[in-house]
Amino acid sequence: MAIKLYACGGTGTAAASRVAKSMNTFTGGKNVLVADTSDSNINHGEFPDVFILPKLPNDYDGSGKLRSKNAEAIKKYVPKVLDQYPPEEYNIVISSGGGGSGSVFAPYIAQSIIDSGKICFIIITNNVGSLKAMDNTFNTHKSYISMNKGKCVPMFVVDNTDIKKADANVDYIISAIDTLVSTNNYGLDGSDILNFLRWDKVTEQSAGPAIITVVKDNIPAEIKDIISVLTLSTEMKEPCFSFVPEYTAAGVYDKDIINQDNFPDTHFVISKSAYAEMFNALQSGLEKEKKRVQNNRSASDSVELNFTADDDDIVL
Repeated sequence: MAIKLYACGGTGTAAASRVAKSMNTFTGGKNVLVADTSDSNINHGEFPDVFILPKLPNDYDGSGKLRSKNAEAIKKYVPKVLDQYPPEEYNIVISSGGGGSGSVFAPYIAQSIIDSGKICFIIITNNVGSLKAMDNTFNTHKSYISMNKGKCVPMFVVDNTDIKKADANVDYIISAIDTLVSTNNYGLDGSDILNFLRWDKVTEQSAGPAIITVVKDNIPAEIKDIISVLTLSTEMKEPCFSFVPEYTAAGVYDKDIINQDNFPDTHFVISKSAYAEMFNALQSGLEKEKKRVQNNRSASDSVELNFTADDDDIVL
């Protein structure tokens, strides 16, 4: 199995740091590329492969949550980064949506991988802790959609309201992907995974953005309009659901990874309507917060500067 984790920005770097300590695939930072505009999120020597965007003279490093600050430079350097650290058979691209660096690196890297025909799993955390983070997150989603028109763009979307819970969810998703793409899984091959992710090739459903959800045992009823499902079990069996997906594929866990007979089934589930619901809720919440901030700004801008200063504008 060949897999590469592209860890973009602070959130991606933090996730890579955690899985480098907990997962054999990424032990010691192997199979990881960290990409950022500052090295402030990186522990020295933790990762052998790191790309830090060159800083302009007389400028500060990082993006300070301003996505436009380094966007042109990131776009310029991503092809060079991927030449030096090329995609593997399977790839994971992770970033927050709310920052200024990872949220730009990740869409460009993912677009290049998707265009190359290789498999790309996208993980994005939705950040809503500030109006700027919300706006960045919404624009990051719009970037993924705009940059991949006419293509299937399934994403693992993680709510970042509770950071510890979000970190645990991200780690679980990366571990689940690692298990899914194991070459020792029986009955599930690369074409099964590719068709699951590019459902427009094997179903009547059109391409577009969608959410991938990982669930154990039973698929919850609240996930609506499911297009495709991949299932791993401890024994070979035909998946049986309360609904009829348009595409399914199933396999048996690698016995070196899962050796418990009673281990629950793992389902990877894709839904376009789940993404639409998330996207619309994010847009609605952002518009509501912008109106609230605008109302507050109107009240706070009423201070009158009716005092006199010296020629150099100091008031003594």
